[in-house]
Amino acid sequence: MIRERALEQVGEGWSSLVNTFYSFVDVLRDHHEFPDPQIMVEEVSVDRGMLKIVASSTSVTTQEILDKLAWAIERDSAKVCEVCGKKGFRRKAIEGSPNRCQPHYVELMNELAEAGEI
Repeated sequence: MIRERALEQVGEGWSSLVNTFYSFVDVLRDHHEFPDPQIMVEEVSVDRGMLKIVASSTSVTTQEILDKLAWAIERDSAKVCEVCGKKGFRRKAIEGSPNRCQPHYVELMNELAEAGEI
């Protein structure tokens, strides 16, 4: 998955996290002591209020690095508003547990109330 497509899958607030992951992938592909051009980012999505990143490599060492990096960025996303990038929380009271800061949570709750969904 190319970076631009991945960025379309997430809110603006998480774009820096996605860009960080892709920057590390670029380093591993091109500038690492043992370059690995076979790295593939297979999925960038939202799952239960957090980023989900799946990447693969033919190298066991590179795969371990990718898995650990994806894990760390996914956990960081649980603390960042997916709309604006400020400090946020997973809002488990809403289906899908969207991650929002307080102002965006209130905005979302108002939208859901107006739509009769809560």
